[in-house]
Amino acid sequence: SSFEPHTKQQVLDEISAITEQLGVRCRVIDNVGSFQFVVSLACDRSPQLAVKLQLTDQYPLEPPCVSVRSAPATEAELATLANSLRGRAMLQQLAAAAFPAGTAALSAVNEAAEVSNSKQAAAPPSRQRRYESARTKRRRRAAAAAAADESKQAASFKAKLKPMKTADDVLKRIQWDEGIPAQDIFIGYLDRFKGVVEKQFDEFSWEDIASVDYYTFVIPRHRICYFKYRRAVIWDKRRRLDLVFGSTATADDVAEGADIYKLIANYRDEDYPDGEASMASAASSSNSEADESDQSDESDDDGVQVRLDRRVVESAAQRCGDDGDSLSEGEDQAQLSGTAKVYWRDLLRPNFFVCVRVVDPAVASAAAAVQASIVRQQPAFASCCIPPEMLHCTLATLRLDSAEQVSACSAALSAARSELLASLPREPLRLRGLGCFFGRVLHARVDPAPAGLTDFVDHLQAVIRAAGLQVLETHEFVPHVTLLKTSRPVSRQLGSRLIPPRLYAGSEGVDFGEQPLDAVYLCSMEKARGPDGFYMAPGCVKFVRTVLEQAAPSHD
Repeated sequence: SSFEPHTKQQVLDEISAITEQLGVRCRVIDNVGSFQFVVSLACDRSPQLAVKLQLTDQYPLEPPCVSVRSAPATEAELATLANSLRGRAMLQQLAAAAFPAGTAALSAVNEAAEVSNSKQAAAPPSRQRRYESARTKRRRRAAAAAAADESKQAASFKAKLKPMKTADDVLKRIQWDEGIPAQDIFIGYLDRFKGVVEKQFDEFSWEDIASVDYYTFVIPRHRICYFKYRRAVIWDKRRRLDLVFGSTATADDVAEGADIYKLIANYRDEDYPDGEASMASAASSSNSEADESDQSDESDDDGVQVRLDRRVVESAAQRCGDDGDSLSEGEDQAQLSGTAKVYWRDLLRPNFFVCVRVVDPAVASAAAAVQASIVRQQPAFASCCIPPEMLHCTLATLRLDSAEQVSACSAALSAARSELLASLPREPLRLRGLGCFFGRVLHARVDPAPAGLTDFVDHLQAVIRAAGLQVLETHEFVPHVTLLKTSRPVSRQLGSRLIPPRLYAGSEGVDFGEQPLDAVYLCSMEKARGPDGFYMAPGCVKFVRTVLEQAAPSHD
């Protein structure tokens, strides 16, 4: 497009034209937050009518945010009108739509009032009361005529609006349209306390709110404000913007090729600078980080740390692959191209993790029994079960980019064995009951968590950071042992990404047993396995207490 943003003087000239042509009262405030101008329009004779236009420095390429009070046209209608005029001066048209015929009617009333006042002043005192009564009647008739005209124009304006696809329609499209990568979609929703909060699509569970547990993150559909593809807004309820279906597309949008597939194919991060396309405020953007949802098909470590108010970066490189399989460094460079390669390369992706291995036979047997019960009811989940020899409780996930870093991490853990032993909880991990993260990761709960476990994990992560290495979890975690997690092929086969709660309803209170905290392992997320079936573990720190240490009471 050849259009360019207007200069400040051009905007001020347009605002001046509004006050001259429409006769409305105008107040302009510049440099308010992210807005270059905030324009408030009001009518002296009808104070209940008010319109506020918030303009960024990209106006008119970016339509103004509109809020109205008692105007014939609603905010959504004015937003639609603004989108149709994108790239052109539009403030006069918006003001005219908000005050249709009001200015002319008020002018007529003012003229009639001036004539009446002059007659009353010239009339004898005995006739002034009659003139005053007639003036009141004329004002009432003029106001009624103006109101009728405004109502007629408002009804005509509403009749021109196209019905807009709902948030639920967009959700279903993203879930079932393979041409729209769900892992690249972000959702802005209205939080009652934080305002507009943005989180990744995979972090939500879309099942019925009444059927989920406390650990599942669900929001009502009506709280969804917008959808974004990476940084580009593709659906916005408040602006009546719909690039997913094109339900609100104008003739200009169609001519310019407003299509979700074209946007994805031609997307470049540099076209959408940070904050340009986001509808959330700067304050809410700090809350836009949420817990990773582990949507890889066959990821080796679940990496779920359940940080409901923070977003951990992508769990592993396997999200890059079309089939969900993890990509090695060479495959990554070969299969990704163009902007997608740059995008994924810039993300911080964990490739190692530190965990407690579950080796107790009773725990493994109980876990296998729960998995077998689920597979009997739904055989498709057989490939989603975690083998008994791979059961573990994740303590931290890391990004190690070289063999030197792997060696440094292993050496740091070994060197800190004594201090880690001092902070190690004396109680074992007690595994009781089931939980399900995001409806897709079934796990055994650590209930209750051993006293001092959080302090031990913090100390463990501090040791790794002190070696100059990168730990990707920095907040409180929920200890658990993953038993089953859905994969993308199985989800497509079953038509749902979620694990039906009825499959494990009879096992929710199972007591798996205990796993002592006797060692921590540094494991690779690659698909290679050791001789015993466990992950490739380049580092291991074993903790052995003397008989006296084991018998001594803890002092927490």
